[in-house]
Amino acid sequence: MNSKPTLRDIAEATGVSTASVSMILNGKSLERFSSQRVASVLAEAERIGYRTPSARCAGKQIAVLSPSVSNPYHTKMITGIDAAAHAAGYHTAIYNTYWNPRTESHLLDTLDYSRVAGIIFAMTPIQTAKVRELSRRVPIVAVGDRVADCGIDTVDVDNFGAAQLVAKHLIDLGHKRIAYLSTALNEHHISRMRRGEGLQDAYRRWCPEGSVTICSHVNSLEAEISTPDLEYRSGMELAYKCLRNDKITGIVAINDMVAFGVLDALQREGYRVPEDFSLCGFDNVTTSGYQRIQLTTVDNNTFSHGKSAFNLLLERIEGGLNNREERQKQIDELKHCDTLDKLTSQQVGDIIGVIHNTLRGVPIDLRELALEERDNGDNLRRSMQSGSISVEQALGTYHDEYHRSFHESDSGRRFEDAFQVIVTDEGRREIDEAVRDIAQNPYLEGEPGILLAQVRAELKRIYEGIEDVRRQIRISDEAVSRLVRQQTDTHYRTMLDKLHRLFVRASDDAKTHPGSDERPYRTDTGTAQFQALPSRPAKSMARAATAGLDDAPSTNVNAPDLKAMVEMCGPRLTHMIGLIRRDPVKTADGRFVDFAASFNRLPREERRESELIGFLSALRTQDGPATVAWHCVSIDGGERVWRTRPILTTEAALDEIIEEG
Repeated sequence: MNSKPTLRDIAEATGVSTASVSMILNGKSLERFSSQRVASVLAEAERIGYRTPSARCAGKQIAVLSPSVSNPYHTKMITGIDAAAHAAGYHTAIYNTYWNPRTESHLLDTLDYSRVAGIIFAMTPIQTAKVRELSRRVPIVAVGDRVADCGIDTVDVDNFGAAQLVAKHLIDLGHKRIAYLSTALNEHHISRMRRGEGLQDAYRRWCPEGSVTICSHVNSLEAEISTPDLEYRSGMELAYKCLRNDKITGIVAINDMVAFGVLDALQREGYRVPEDFSLCGFDNVTTSGYQRIQLTTVDNNTFSHGKSAFNLLLERIEGGLNNREERQKQIDELKHCDTLDKLTSQQVGDIIGVIHNTLRGVPIDLRELALEERDNGDNLRRSMQSGSISVEQALGTYHDEYHRSFHESDSGRRFEDAFQVIVTDEGRREIDEAVRDIAQNPYLEGEPGILLAQVRAELKRIYEGIEDVRRQIRISDEAVSRLVRQQTDTHYRTMLDKLHRLFVRASDDAKTHPGSDERPYRTDTGTAQFQALPSRPAKSMARAATAGLDDAPSTNVNAPDLKAMVEMCGPRLTHMIGLIRRDPVKTADGRFVDFAASFNRLPREERRESELIGFLSALRTQDGPATVAWHCVSIDGGERVWRTRPILTTEAALDEIIEEG
């Protein structure tokens, strides 16, 4: 039996070291070797059938993008992905994004797609447009709440429904005022937002007299990266904020790690769980059962979600491989066969019939959606006209119904998908071209031709259905806006009329029964003279005519000295940047220039208030609650302190501003 080819075999045959062979085969430092030497090594490797480890692994790697493996939730999910991948003969490569859109985009741009068979997002992708485009080249699966505009396969986690279960549990325990404590809430963290929405929806439905207070904690990217116990510490800080509201009796944490921080903060302050506060978390991480107090938490079965994500990805990978093999087989047949079987008229008719039957169901959904939008608008208008709900309630109800119809229902999601794919000019053009290609088939005679005409008619109905839904949305929007304005005006006039009638009645009664002790009010004003309350505005609502302009006297007017005005009051951005660049104050880690600190140590004559306008217009302030003080000198010579969010930037950025002038 021949032994497996090795680097040593190639080295002995070509007369170079095994280290040199390895470098050449892996494409490293090739400039160190002559072209003849590189060619001889590659030829010998090809002759004996040697393959590099990277070549042997090509096409068997799964890239897993995760916000942070330090989070137990994502660790558990990735473990499920890795277990399923290993069982199928694949291996995983884990990449952390830290919820940073630029990091995610960079990773997607730099992956070696000659080795990557597919990508799994252990969260909802941030760069949806890039992911949608990339999914046309490589299979992609995400785990999290479904995002319609991504257009990728998703293992959906029902965070909205999970939060409703938690809310129902707390309502059954008698909690009317609860708090939802979460780390950063924004469009990048859809699962966090969906859990908050689920809690609020449940309390609106099942406990309308109650309320859900939202408390969030925003952390910097640097903190996300460098602080392993960030979520625990966030939970502690949020708990102290929550304790300021003495009406809150139930607390829901975004996840178990935040819940642990809340638990320790409550216990430090002398509170007991569950006697004083009910506390719930999400995800059921491993440590949840190890606490002194068993944490109430929702188990989303994260490990199984990871396995399901890989299995779904594997279906797409193998399907793609099978498709490629089938296409190659057809190509080979085309190359070696003189005659090919042609489609029959019946086969063409069957294909078009499938398309026709698929399209027939779509307009029904769209019509139902338009009717639902109309009915929602009509019901809301009737409620507003009857006076059964306030303006605030009307607007809240309107937005809730719109979100339910278009984001939570199947018909609404289909509408959003159809709108993104079909209504765009590019989408319509692709569909029209496909129908035109079918129409040019020589077998479209008789029944197939009739079916094709029906397909065109169904497409027209879909286009019209989408436009009907959009038109109904506009009608409802305009009607609700008009009623809100009318109701506000009507309430004012009705209140004024009631006050006027009450005043007249009280005045007449006082005059009729002067000095009567039987009246429920003092009547010693029976002889007084009262002015009637106004029933209309004191001033005319007509717009006053604008006075005409008089010709200015013909006098010589000196042109303003704009340069002097700027030197007196205007910002001098380039000048100020140059001063700070010469002697900057840096942050503790030495990475950034602290603009406020640098400004404050400039000479007094340079610290003008107007300079802040230049800084704030050219440089980005930091996110978060922190503020810095700017010790400025006003135009009258007095000192004044201004406060803004910190401005941190690099010396390279300052150099660019100076160069641009």
